[in-house]
Amino acid sequence: MRRATKIGSLMMASVLGFGVALSSASANPRITTAASECQAKTGSQAADLDRTNNGGVQNKNGTNTRDIVCSIPHAPMDPESTRANLFIDGDNTSGGSTVITFSSYSWEGQFQDSETTTTSAASYDEFLTLPSSAVNDFSYLHLLVRLPTNRRGTLRGFSISDSP
Repeated sequence: MRRATKIGSLMMASVLGFGVALSSASANPRITTAASECQAKTGSQAADLDRTNNGGVQNKNGTNTRDIVCSIPHAPMDPESTRANLFIDGDNTSGGSTVITFSSYSWEGQFQDSETTTTSAASYDEFLTLPSSAVNDFSYLHLLVRLPTNRRGTLRGFSISDSP
């Protein structure tokens, strides 16, 4: 019994030490997510979405734009941070235009803030940001992307981090 207590105490100290090392390794971790994790906003439109070989998502419907939604995982913000930064990557072809909205909701489902941009760039790395007052440890963060028709837009993915 005494040996088990010593081993258990040693293991606990090792785990706690490892946790401290991890938490101090990066005050502002970046979390990157492939668009293949996103879903059609309306279930009936799911068949209109194609996943590309490199993790992107396209709308194959030739007539109507399609909205996709993505849950944005995030780490607790550094207490010194003032903003949550979101970088969204993708492409547009043949005059396609993509609308992107970054939103935050409280754990009770109350809207907190959002920012929207529209891009027609052939290749884009869009930057959207929300103030730390709208993003806390319990906030739910969402990305809503309106993809152009006929595979003329591809959402590749997104990365989130915070900044002082």
